[in-house]
Parts: sequence; structure tokens; C-alpha cells
Amino acid sequence: MKRNIGKIDRILRMTIAALLVLLVLSNRIIELPAIAAVVISILLFLTGLYGFSPIYSVLKLSTKK
Repeated sequence: MKRNIGKIDRILRMTIAALLVLLVLSNRIIELPAIAAVVISILLFLTGLYGFSPIYSVLKLSTKK
């Protein structure tokens, strides 16, 4: 698994994931959209943590310099 996500991309993904979780925990997002927000935040966090995006691989993209 070769990293294909650069540092800025990783920071943005993890920041957005944290913000989504905070919105859910503060009840700004409720019910079905809250579930979707949590799933998206988990995916963003994991791709940011590992520095690898399967979608980038399929599309032959990389933000890593």
C-alpha cells in the first residue's frame, strides 16, 4: 500500500473528520444525516491516518510530492 495522500491533504481530511464528529456530538446534525456524517468522518480519518486513498489509486491520482 503506497501512500498517495500528501501532508496538507491528510491534515484537511482529519480536520474535516473531527469537525463532522463535533457537529454530530453537539446535535447540530441528527438522525440519518448524523449516521452518514459519522461514516464519512471515519473514512476521512482512516485515509488521513494511513495516507492512502483507494479512490486516488483507481483514478491514478496523488497529492503526495
